[in-house]
Amino acid sequence: MMLTFAWSVLTSRLAGPIATAVAVGLAVLLGVATVQKAGVERERDKLESSVEHPTTGWRARFGQCRGNVLTLEASVEQQNKKIVALGEQSAARLAAADAALSAARRDNAGLNTRLNRLLSAPATGATLCERVEQIDRAVLEAFQ
Repeated sequence: MMLTFAWSVLTSRLAGPIATAVAVGLAVLLGVATVQKAGVERERDKLESSVEHPTTGWRARFGQCRGNVLTLEASVEQQNKKIVALGEQSAARLAAADAALSAARRDNAGLNTRLNRLLSAPATGATLCERVEQIDRAVLEAFQ
């Protein structure tokens, strides 16, 4: 029934040319819409591929970035622990070096005292040989 009505309208002398023009216009618009739809579908597929591709898609890149962030955080945490341990080792070494320096200063003070005693004691021997023997004995006694 619908087809007979459409046929009668298209073949009518009055409505025929108008209906034909409208039908042709609608057919052209349908063709344009089909071409546009195909272009939009191609663009959609391209965009979807750029998002969903397993190796180069944005989701894969985002997943890689998340993995990189986790790796970086773990590395920074490990590095911070090593820095703390190195700081503790350095503090221990500094304490040992300070203790060694204090001991060396004490030894140096004692040696300076002995040296000053040696330098202040005059050699009183009558001959050069007696004076050298006296100084030699004093040095041996001072640094034993």
